[in-house]
Amino acid sequence: LLALFGAAVHLSLYFYFLTILVSFTLFYLVFGWSSLDYKRILRRLLILVGLSVAAILPIALLIEIKDQAISANLVTFQRADYPTQVKWNSLNDFSSYTLYAYMGLPLVLLFFRRYPRLIFLLSTLLVAPVVYFTPLKVFLVRLLGFIYVKRLYGTLNWNFLVWALVMGFVLILIDRLIARIGQISLGLRWTLNIMIGATTVFLFYWQEQTNWAGGVWQRIFEQDIFGWLFQNYGWLMIILFILGALIFILQIIRPKFQDFFKLEETKEPIIHLFIISILLLILTSPNYSLFKTYLFKTKYLKFLVRSMEPVAQAKTKYYSDKIGGAETVEFINTQIPAKSVFDSNVAYFFLPVIVDQHMSVYYSLADTDHLDLYSDNTTLAGRLEILHQYNIDYLLVKSPKKGQPVFDTLPQYFEKIFQDKYIIYKVNKTMAEKGTETL
Repeated sequence: LLALFGAAVHLSLYFYFLTILVSFTLFYLVFGWSSLDYKRILRRLLILVGLSVAAILPIALLIEIKDQAISANLVTFQRADYPTQVKWNSLNDFSSYTLYAYMGLPLVLLFFRRYPRLIFLLSTLLVAPVVYFTPLKVFLVRLLGFIYVKRLYGTLNWNFLVWALVMGFVLILIDRLIARIGQISLGLRWTLNIMIGATTVFLFYWQEQTNWAGGVWQRIFEQDIFGWLFQNYGWLMIILFILGALIFILQIIRPKFQDFFKLEETKEPIIHLFIISILLLILTSPNYSLFKTYLFKTKYLKFLVRSMEPVAQAKTKYYSDKIGGAETVEFINTQIPAKSVFDSNVAYFFLPVIVDQHMSVYYSLADTDHLDLYSDNTTLAGRLEILHQYNIDYLLVKSPKKGQPVFDTLPQYFEKIFQDKYIIYKVNKTMAEKGTETL
């Protein structure tokens, strides 16, 4: 039901849900065989996949009957000029956080015997590389569209789950170590607590003075350490998966060995608070100065209200610069009716963010037909057809350094009403409609 609600908001969300469900079913088929309820759970998963597909079919049928949108999209997806190449062509294109998360995936194997539900984590994170680095990429582009495949990485890149598992297990190991020390000497345990607490306070002070955490972050995620890992990534992944597989087999041979990988409640919350604080200081160091400015340097500590003012101002300037500056924004707000339909070869989605206007199409590599409007090679009939198809009221065009826009040669269809860094043309829709009928 939740997936259907997601489909009502954005249809791609439903297909991402189906992708996760099918991936989890396949991985459970391979790795879940040792579970006592293997057949029962697998049967339920297959039924759920079938019901999920069946649930969307009536909706798809209604959409197709209404305006043939599905068949029209499938025809578009099959065109020879339809884009099939996404940014993610290799692991090199993934973020450093994600690459480290994939290195932590073998650790998931170590918990399979005791926690088979972690198959879901493995199946979800491996969807993106399996799709992008196999013929599945082109197949899914032709079936579900370029946007679906392009956004697959951003939607299913749940690397934070692996980070949470790895860091959580490290904290458990530290907890076990401190518990052993406590059995030897309670005084030694408290001394260790005080030392870690004092170190944490000192590191926060030292961060304020030197930004040491930023240097550590760069070495781990951008420079020295990451550079070495990046060059040897393939071999490291093979070694880690072999090691994980060997330990997994050892757990089968010696079941008691599973106890080492037991996820249990920790008993040293104060120590963990200190350690997590240090880790967060390093992981968030690229944005530490921004956080410090907005949280600690706001006048009278009114950070909930005042700290957002610089953000809002920067956002307004950024978006206004993208559509021609404050003068263009002022003209659109005062001289052009709200909710008009704009088209532009430069504004993309920036214009409706800052002014109360619509775009004829929200730019993507999968929908570029409207850009033919700005080509010198497009015929008048072609331009008028685009105006009619997208119901365009105004054009926003960047002023050329040399020459003049093609629209200046067609004043009967395009009336120049504003010119600065950018030019705004008002479409004479009456003339455009007549021209479409006669040409």
